Amino acid sequence: RAVEFKALLEIKQSSKLCVRYRDAAQRRLRAPWGVGPVLYGSVQEWVCQERKGWRKAANFELLRAEAPAGRRFIFVGDNGASEKDL
Repeated sequence: RAVEFKALLEIKQSSKLCVRYRDAAQRRLRAPWGVGPVLYGSVQEWVCQERKGWRKAANFELLRAEAPAGRRFIFVGDNGASEKDL
């Protein structure tokens, strides 16, 4: 999602997506789980698709740098196509 459209497309903790992930975890895992911080790309990645993988890698490094030691990540809905050259 492009940061330029965040006002229209923002993924908030109150969105259906976040609520459903959190509810599913509570029912099945009985543990706190859900959608963490959402980092956005730019319209530039929509126009220049070859930049998308680099943006994802840079955003993931930001997440890892701020995460507690031992934090594990799961990527949902990502086919990895943009990362083939990384």
